[in-house]
Amino acid sequence: MEELKQKVKALEKVVEKNKHLSLSDAAAQSGLPLDEVREAMQLLIERYHCRLRVTQGGDLIYDFGDSLRRRDQKTWEERWDEIKAALWKGFQVFFKAWIAVTLVVYFVIFVVLLITALLALSSGNRDDRNRGPDLSGVFYMIARIFQEIWIWNTLTNASVYRRDPYGFPYKTYEPRTATIGKTKKKSFIASVYDFVFGPPRPQEDPLNNHKELAAFARQNKGIVVMPEVKALAGWNEDQANDFLTECLVRYDGQARISENGVLYGDFEELTRSVSKEGDHPVVWYWNEYEAPYVLTGNSRWRNVGIAAMNLFNLLFGALFVIGSEPDPMASGFWAHTDIFLGWVPFLFSVIFFTVPILRSFWVRRKEKERLRNNVRKLVMKNLFTHISSGNDTLPETQLLHDPQNSIKAPRAVARKVMKELIVDWHGEAIAQSNGSVVYRFEQPAFELKEAKRLRAQRNDDFDSENTYIELKS
Repeated sequence: MEELKQKVKALEKVVEKNKHLSLSDAAAQSGLPLDEVREAMQLLIERYHCRLRVTQGGDLIYDFGDSLRRRDQKTWEERWDEIKAALWKGFQVFFKAWIAVTLVVYFVIFVVLLITALLALSSGNRDDRNRGPDLSGVFYMIARIFQEIWIWNTLTNASVYRRDPYGFPYKTYEPRTATIGKTKKKSFIASVYDFVFGPPRPQEDPLNNHKELAAFARQNKGIVVMPEVKALAGWNEDQANDFLTECLVRYDGQARISENGVLYGDFEELTRSVSKEGDHPVVWYWNEYEAPYVLTGNSRWRNVGIAAMNLFNLLFGALFVIGSEPDPMASGFWAHTDIFLGWVPFLFSVIFFTVPILRSFWVRRKEKERLRNNVRKLVMKNLFTHISSGNDTLPETQLLHDPQNSIKAPRAVARKVMKELIVDWHGEAIAQSNGSVVYRFEQPAFELKEAKRLRAQRNDDFDSENTYIELKS
């Protein structure tokens, strides 16, 4: 083990000087035997970010970038995103708690009034033979409302599929409904939270892409080529390369070059399976259209009602701030009415309106990104469908072809997306004599064809029926 560490350290010094090299380069510059370099290089790509390249001569190049960066080391951009997410989450918790306390205050006032009225009604029937009104249902309703105030997640686990204005189908989740009555509409308290922060978007498992690639490799004799990695998660060239390398490390795979010069990931270890029934379903990138970004997710009149209530608080608080004068004879709460009845509700109401106003600009920007992403999914679907069927060309008229969903997306967006895909998928645009454009993707089509050939040569020689050895203690 110590000897291997020394070899890795020696190879690490070579990589620090030459970050783009082949195994032969590493062996020549380190003085280590080629087999030992291969073993040490596997440990290095487990430790550092590395991209795999293939030369025109079919040689595998290890590209460690401009500087060595550990896989567990986050970039400043990633850390800044985490800081912003933490600050936003902290503000949400703070202001939702403030909203909840405000609702509780009003709630307590109304409950006191309700109980007073019910007690008055009960005392009026004191001399009646009946026992008076049964208050158990009322107090149950009060308890449910109080409980609902503190439920801050406004979504349920019930999923439903809808279509956006362009015809893209997307998966969304039903909002939390009212606990009182038989209505299936979103509860008022959930609407208040969503008015400020918008309906939460469900968070996907960050390991879904890894599980999909592992399941895909197991279904395809452990062989995965780069176009398939891109099609599974929508990665661009560099992202797909990084992800494939990460999965090779994670699943004890090997980067190989076929005899025809195609780079592929060999996940043979993943194919040694007793059962694939529990594998994650393989969902292609284009089968996961993004849901719309909405400001509140409430109905128009629900938003009007919430805004009117907060406007009342805003005006009432402003009147107290402007008109209240300190009373030298007052003490306790009454000595600070300008704060509790003026500044507190005024600032609360200002924040209540400011957050959704600022969010509206963010929602607008995210909606443009969503449209572009969904168009990219559809274009990539048609691209991959064509080249995987053996046809390496795609007419421009087929960019948005989707007869099942009748999608009507802007063609200008599709053309911009295709300009990026031409670079990522190593294609070319060919102008026709009639003025139309045809896109050709010879390299990815050849890589997919090579993957089929490699899979046809590999036998499924793992026999799960003869893998069990019974051990008795």
